[in-house]
Amino acid sequence: MKNEKFYSELLSGLAAQQDIKTAAKIVGGEIHQQLKTDREIFISFTDEDVQFIYNRPENTFSDERLRKSFLKNGQFHKKATDTSNTQDLAEILQIDDLLFFYYEISGSEKVALILGKNKKPFTKSEKGDADALAELFISSVKIIQSFELNKTIESQLIQKQKFESLGKLTSGIAHDFSNLLSSIFGSVNLLKKKVSENHDALRLVENIENCSARAKDLTSGLLSYGKPKPKQKEILSPNQLANEIAGVVKQTFPATINFHIQLSDDVFSLQGNSTQIYQVLLNLCINARDAVGKHGWISLTTKNISVQSNNAHLFPFLPVGNFVCFSVADNGSGISQENLSKIFDPYFSTKQKESSSGLGLYITYGIIKAHSGVIQVSSIINAGTRFDIYLPAYEDSAPVEKKIAEKIIVIADDEEMLQDLLAELLESQNFYVIKVSNGKELLQVLTEEIKADLAIIDYNMPSMNGAECIVQIRKLGFTIPVILSSGSLGFADKKELSGLQVDATVTKPYDFDTMLATITKLL
Repeated sequence: MKNEKFYSELLSGLAAQQDIKTAAKIVGGEIHQQLKTDREIFISFTDEDVQFIYNRPENTFSDERLRKSFLKNGQFHKKATDTSNTQDLAEILQIDDLLFFYYEISGSEKVALILGKNKKPFTKSEKGDADALAELFISSVKIIQSFELNKTIESQLIQKQKFESLGKLTSGIAHDFSNLLSSIFGSVNLLKKKVSENHDALRLVENIENCSARAKDLTSGLLSYGKPKPKQKEILSPNQLANEIAGVVKQTFPATINFHIQLSDDVFSLQGNSTQIYQVLLNLCINARDAVGKHGWISLTTKNISVQSNNAHLFPFLPVGNFVCFSVADNGSGISQENLSKIFDPYFSTKQKESSSGLGLYITYGIIKAHSGVIQVSSIINAGTRFDIYLPAYEDSAPVEKKIAEKIIVIADDEEMLQDLLAELLESQNFYVIKVSNGKELLQVLTEEIKADLAIIDYNMPSMNGAECIVQIRKLGFTIPVILSSGSLGFADKKELSGLQVDATVTKPYDFDTMLATITKLL
């Protein structure tokens, strides 16, 4: 049996691997070397599928028969992992003696290790070594997965910061451009009246008007990039939108391109701007057409996604809730890994400069964000590209929720970024939000003719801290619910809090679901 130092060094080496398959190959090789095994199989399970992570030696048994031993009517069944099932596994794998290790990584993800020997059974010592190596592999799986999740979150945060900066820049330019267009439209209207009898001049003026209208649409797209903007929203049927896109594609795309549509039944409804979502889907289909050329296939699909606590790790970019997923995929030229992080940048394009300005995906991102959605992309060179768009499903608010909607909430916090994020969350729930940066400004708001329904106050603020502010609020006779927040206080002094008449406390960084639940309870 190897010593503790060996296992510690091996775990460090496994944790440094880029993927789980590589880690499995290393552990499988170590098991074979130490225990002289004739068979090492590492398997990953979900509720509906069985995948081989590592298998040595290959092609010596029926993969399909082994899969079926773990699935019943297409669903994973726990009894398949009982030790009593090892005899059936030994028969399938044609192994005399077999060790079976089973682990639940999360609610829906499981991993199993199957080790086998012929002629000579496993000794007690070998079983102990096998168990130690199996535990080591599972530890490395969890570490690698946590690294992958951190990389995903870090990449998305960097992208978000970049988009916010670009959003501020473009919205400022677009605002000034919009003012110029207003002057152009006014001048065009005057010109049309003056040249109404000159058909050649009128044709030129109308051309100016049409181009200006397109410029106006482009400006609206630039203004929506990087920050939500109020739009005319309605209840939408995702499948109806997809069918409309399919009709346009089939009429205008080359007949040599195979376009197929797959719509799930009972897809959730959406609340949004149908024109904008239509524009997004059509733009993605056009991009796919350009990528496949004269021959290839394009698919458009819709399906429901329900993110819950037991599968949230599969969708780290989505909050808990129901979503509609639109997917546009193709088998075209693909996008390199280098360019994947740039495709939503303004003016970036993988196409020839004369064929595209690269503004399509730039505006697409802004539209999806304005609908509180997420867009994900994956691509392989010469194999194709897939865009997945996740939009929150529309759900009728319960009567209790309707009563608290449209209430006025005041946020007092000098951390601007955190304040903006919280305000955006509350506004998405139909609350009216007033933002102030210190206690004095909060008192000024309350003493004016604005009847606030709730206050969220940070403990550490300049000029007047949260505790001092709450004392003044109560002295002035205001009885509104108060939530006190802090990133460092920890609320250890319960007597001070009771003296302040604080209704609830929250600790930074906020858990937004908890914050919403607290607000709902107080209102």
